[in-house]
Amino acid sequence: MLFWTEFFGSISMILGGCVVGCVDDLGAFYYNPGRIAQIEKPAFVMFASVYEWKITKFEDAFGESSDISKSDFGGYPSFVGGTFGIKKLNKHRFAYSYLQRHRLDNSIGYRNDVDGDLFKEFEGEEFFSGSVDFNISQKEDWASLTWSYMINNILSCGVTATAVIYEQARRMQVTSQLLTPSPQVVSYRYDRNYSMDKYGFLSKIGFAASLDRWNLGLTITTPLANIFGDGNYGYEEFFSGNGLVEGVNDDYTINRQSDINSRVRSPWSLAVGGTYLFNKNKIHLSAEYFGKIPYYELMRTE
Repeated sequence: MLFWTEFFGSISMILGGCVVGCVDDLGAFYYNPGRIAQIEKPAFVMFASVYEWKITKFEDAFGESSDISKSDFGGYPSFVGGTFGIKKLNKHRFAYSYLQRHRLDNSIGYRNDVDGDLFKEFEGEEFFSGSVDFNISQKEDWASLTWSYMINNILSCGVTATAVIYEQARRMQVTSQLLTPSPQVVSYRYDRNYSMDKYGFLSKIGFAASLDRWNLGLTITTPLANIFGDGNYGYEEFFSGNGLVEGVNDDYTINRQSDINSRVRSPWSLAVGGTYLFNKNKIHLSAEYFGKIPYYELMRTE
């Protein structure tokens, strides 16, 4: 899970998430639900879209001068939501939101073709072709409902209850073929992958205070409580040498498992922030402490 690398709401994007004490748009449901009660006018946001250009590069991934790189241009996580009030509850304010908390989709591959006298086991020249492919995808969505209450003219509090949908998948494939002078072919294939989804619940409790020159905030975020979810695992390895490689027999191994119990953990955290106003200037301060997550297994396979 990512905490300070992605930002939600226009003010947060400008200030790099340093808004625990001063957020005054719909991003308050995420950064400090206590501020929702201090938003004077109800708001509705249908879509907030920002685009990013991302470059992933591994230098010398498969030997010297064998770099792997990929460039992606696409949408940044966004959300839809709004605030509303109830006439008989003047000091209460509510908000709803659906947030694309995190998106990751990386596919990186490398391929190489070589011919010549490559292996001493064979007389003459061979042709070798090989490829390696990595695929990583991750998605996390939050569906939230926020309640906020104005305690007095200065202090307000609030709670955001969030249902979390988490999905993750990874895959690594290796293939290679060798054409010998015979001509006969040696072939190898390796494929290992897993996927999982998890549904859970967490909440954020927030307090906000508005003074003459200071806006202050404090929030507590609970760990993720796992509700249900499962995963799948696959492993396949194939080697066929047709007796050409001494001491190595043809082999085929396959292992597929489904409905594996899965779990995801996140830490509890405590955040504080403040904004100081002087003349036409503002100074924003925010800090957050995250608790320790002990080592754990996403899935246990047989």
